[in-house]
Amino acid sequence: MVDVALAAVDVAATVFVMNDGGRFHRRHLLAEARRHLALVLRGRRRDPGLDEEIVAAAISTHCLDISEPKTVRGREAGYRLIPI
Repeated sequence: MVDVALAAVDVAATVFVMNDGGRFHRRHLLAEARRHLALVLRGRRRDPGLDEEIVAAAISTHCLDISEPKTVRGREAGYRLIPI
């Protein structure tokens, strides 16, 4: 059993500390959410989309989108800068 709210706090805090100035992209949260699930579940199967659910909770609760997209790729959700 995974507590999504607690995982969101852990993921957001870890990514914030590891990135200079607290600026990072959604893909960084997703990678950390997957690492968190691997650690917590210790090899057991996880529900599909659980990592995305954790990232969505982290972004909606602990992050703010501050980036101005300058390229087509920059408009994609995974490439937006979102600090805490």
